[in-house]
Amino acid sequence: MAKTREDALRELQEELDGILKDARAAFEGRYSKELEGLHGLSDEDLAALIPGIEGHVAYSALIEVVKSASAANLKVAELRKRIKALGENVVAIAKKVGLPT
Repeated sequence: MAKTREDALRELQEELDGILKDARAAFEGRYSKELEGLHGLSDEDLAALIPGIEGHVAYSALIEVVKSASAANLKVAELRKRIKALGENVVAIAKKVGLPT
């Protein structure tokens, strides 16, 4: 049976509510200040650390790791381990904003 418009809208609203809940948890979590620092980096800041697209890829990966760690209230040692696992480019960006490396 096909979904009604109301069912589709309700599912969409539930999905968006979940996204907002996750975002709030990340930005109110343990590493909220570090996330603010990451979001404050400019393209020039990234290019100075890591030229080319690799800087943006590393930056995106780091943001996701920190958001997840913040929402889950991970310990510093676990966050450090995850940052190092992402490689030297991510570590360079993490150092720039004072994340544990």
